[in-house]
Amino acid sequence: MVLKFEKTDRAAVSDDERQHLRFQEVSALLGEYGYLTTWNPNKLTHFSLRHVGAEQENRVRVSGRLMFRKDMLEQNLWLVFPYHDEWYLVPHDEAAQAVAQTMTYQTSESWRDAGAYSFGKLSTEIMVILKMYIVPAQK
Repeated sequence: MVLKFEKTDRAAVSDDERQHLRFQEVSALLGEYGYLTTWNPNKLTHFSLRHVGAEQENRVRVSGRLMFRKDMLEQNLWLVFPYHDEWYLVPHDEAAQAVAQTMTYQTSESWRDAGAYSFGKLSTEIMVILKMYIVPAQK
């Protein structure tokens, strides 16, 4: 039996499969830096992250974009998402607080009614804040 290797159209797969594919992609990148990842999704996060030799694990949510959720606040959770061919790994609460200094997403209808806000495009100000959270791609 020979396996076929064809690029997958991410729009053609289910949301769960898309999340898992993102996890696979970012896990390979994080592994280059000595991070071990384990897929174990729950209500708020999708995987755990630990550096080789370390004991502390961080819980991470995979997203297709920068987003903040009220139910993730004050739980020491992380968010990983791609933007313009780069991956960002951000501490949820720190990023939420820093972005709140540049815009008032907390007054939006989606934050108020649904408890979440996501960013389709990132402003220059937000990109400056997030620059330190880029996971460098291996060349």
